[in-house]
Amino acid sequence: MNNHLSNKLKARLCAYWRYDRQCSLVALEANCRLVAWNSGGQGDVLVVNKKGWLIENEVKTSLTDLQTDRNKPKHYHLYLDYYKDVNLLPDVKGWRRHKDWLAHRHLWTKEDYNYPISLFYFAVPAELSTDALRICKELYPYAGLIELSNLDQLDWIHYSVSTNIVKEPYFFKRPELNASQNLHIYREMSATICRLSMQIEQLKADMEQSKTKEINNI
Repeated sequence: MNNHLSNKLKARLCAYWRYDRQCSLVALEANCRLVAWNSGGQGDVLVVNKKGWLIENEVKTSLTDLQTDRNKPKHYHLYLDYYKDVNLLPDVKGWRRHKDWLAHRHLWTKEDYNYPISLFYFAVPAELSTDALRICKELYPYAGLIELSNLDQLDWIHYSVSTNIVKEPYFFKRPELNASQNLHIYREMSATICRLSMQIEQLKADMEQSKTKEINNI
């Protein structure tokens, strides 16, 4: 994945959900299960909206990355919740026969089924939007699609103009987030702030070091 482009997409998404959509909780690289352990993978941008719905956004900078995302365990659960029939599941990584999914399903706990995501989106650069929409309709019928354009423009006043929902997601009816889940999203959001603060300080230090080298070379 192009990390620089990926970071731009994540920054734009955060601004879109926080300011344009007025969502109070936004976290980067947050656990999409809202549990203390990393089970089920990280969500690139995790959001809680005014209705208390948990919204996951996965950033993709290539079509290949978009296609292979369905190898993640979370999509097994999303597929199953969407189709309501295990026989309709795509046979990704042997899902229909995989011992971890089916043979031992009777051993799963309640938490194993608990993906509290109400809405799931993929977000891509505008130039990938047409092909990404085709892939989403084919592989991820429950996923919404967001296209982001003008990523080189740091115009935070008009960022929403460059953020467009191409496909609305399927709504998964989930119970209201419980106290533990709400606490976890707050922890994830505070962790996001700490990580970004450290990155800013590191960037400042690198800039100062670069200036010092330039002065010494004069």
